[in-house]
Amino acid sequence: MRFILLLFIFMIQKFVDANLSLQCIVSYLNSRNASEDIFSSVDEFSGTEAECESFIRIKIADFNEKILEKMEEESNVRPLIDCFRHETQSEEYEIITLKLQGVGMLDVGWKFWRNSAKEARYEELKKEIDDLGSKIMEQCAAVDHYGKFFDTTLEKHPPLYSKGETEYCLRRYLVEKYLIDSFRYNFKINPKNVTMENYNCDLIMRDILEPAYENLKKDETECSWSVLKEHGYYDQLLKIELLSKLTLTLKEKATERQKFIDAMFEINKKTREC
Repeated sequence: MRFILLLFIFMIQKFVDANLSLQCIVSYLNSRNASEDIFSSVDEFSGTEAECESFIRIKIADFNEKILEKMEEESNVRPLIDCFRHETQSEEYEIITLKLQGVGMLDVGWKFWRNSAKEARYEELKKEIDDLGSKIMEQCAAVDHYGKFFDTTLEKHPPLYSKGETEYCLRRYLVEKYLIDSFRYNFKINPKNVTMENYNCDLIMRDILEPAYENLKKDETECSWSVLKEHGYYDQLLKIELLSKLTLTLKEKATERQKFIDAMFEINKKTREC
């Protein structure tokens, strides 16, 4: 994903056009409480608000179009284009891109110290937009990977534990972990009406989870394995298996899908910190 850095650096000079209205960009940033001290000498924009808004939309669209064209050339990121396009509509992203373009257009005259300040701020903004672009790419990759996993698992209807007492314990475990809302999806905590007098759910869940986590050890470092266990990696997988047995509307599936993506993204992010 670090190709984003080279991509943004390549694009920056393309968008530095002295004929474009720096005053509009500065006015737009001021209206969103995102002003920069370095723009203090820029005159006020004399056009209409509608004209400025139209100009801003064009600048942002042009900036993004170059990124999307480059993504089209990379087979590994091509599936992320729609997600990236959606995520770059955030105000945070738009403001940084406008600041970057505005600083690039700024004429600081002959004074060395002003030019030095411009270049320093320019480099800071390049790093900000690269970091944000990389973060968006990581999020989009998670949406693509974990979203497909969720869809596939839900469609396959993986076999849940056939024993009634095991299914009861699993359902109770996920409810107690606040991973399943027992008041939704026509949820039944004991669908087979088993009597639990002779069973201990703590022991049953331990027999399910401990071998699963032990099996992970051969592929993970001690740190990443601890993160996966501490943050309930297998809890998320068990939840999908249970969801596949429930009747969910399209909206409910979309909600649970996003919850799964968010949870797995956070777990994965923590393992990368190891």
